[in-house]
Amino acid sequence: MRNLVTFIASMILAAFALACGDSKSTSPSPVNMAITIQGTQGAMSFFPATAQVRVGAIVEWRNMDTIVHDLDEDYGKFETGDISPGTTSRTLRMDVAGTFPYHCSLHPGMVGTIVVTP
Repeated sequence: MRNLVTFIASMILAAFALACGDSKSTSPSPVNMAITIQGTQGAMSFFPATAQVRVGAIVEWRNMDTIVHDLDEDYGKFETGDISPGTTSRTLRMDVAGTFPYHCSLHPGMVGTIVVTP
């Protein structure tokens, strides 16, 4: 039941972010995709595990866990630095089409992918 509640809360938060953007964003553009870090609350995972956005989209990660996470693109194309519990990463603009796998360097089993389409 707790995982279901966490999932529903994550979906509501992601929908709100997509609709409204994030007033704390470091970018003047609204956030197009908010990826939730579910960490120990959701089997050490990112949600959605595979996110699809268009070139130029603004992406951020929201840490809904109780511990610090970060993420690094597997081939060094981007990274967020530490994301404390309850906070949001800096925003990243996805300027190049492609498939970009990433992981939490603190918890290497946590993996996700961003697919950027033209």
